Amino acid sequence: MLGILPVAKTPSPEQHLSAVRIAYIGGLAVSLASHIAVVSLSATTVIFPFMFQVVYVQALSPKALVLPRTTWTPVVSLGEGVRSFLLWDQVFTYATMLFLALLQFFRVAPRLVERVKVVRLIVLVLGVIVVAGPGSACILLNWAGDESLFKHDSVMTDREARSSSGKRKAVT
Repeated sequence: MLGILPVAKTPSPEQHLSAVRIAYIGGLAVSLASHIAVVSLSATTVIFPFMFQVVYVQALSPKALVLPRTTWTPVVSLGEGVRSFLLWDQVFTYATMLFLALLQFFRVAPRLVERVKVVRLIVLVLGVIVVAGPGSACILLNWAGDESLFKHDSVMTDREARSSSGKRKAVT
């Protein structure tokens, strides 16, 4: 059975980047759409509060979504407690993912980090978080790291190919 299947070749850096770009664009579209939906709904509670019951205006306000209530604040219902727990879980998850994405970016793209400077990069990431959401910021950091890493690999592969072909010509 295995003899019938074609042997998978290792993709070139260009093929890898092409495939990864499609995945990043899809993930970015989903992340951006969900962030825009949440921000729009939250902004609507500020702009048109009369459209919502008071409970929803409080629960969906921008302040409540950015900084959830503390877990030691008494809750009225089990559902409110679960919501608070899930919001804090989301805050810590995004913070951890952003931290790891930044660490990975610093590791795979040190020349880019030197050019941009760390403080400017962090300000840029914070701007992306506000405009596109924390998930989008993680995706963009990973995408930029992959672009830097695989373009560097592609350049190195081209140099190695040129140097090895030069050696062959000198030998013959």
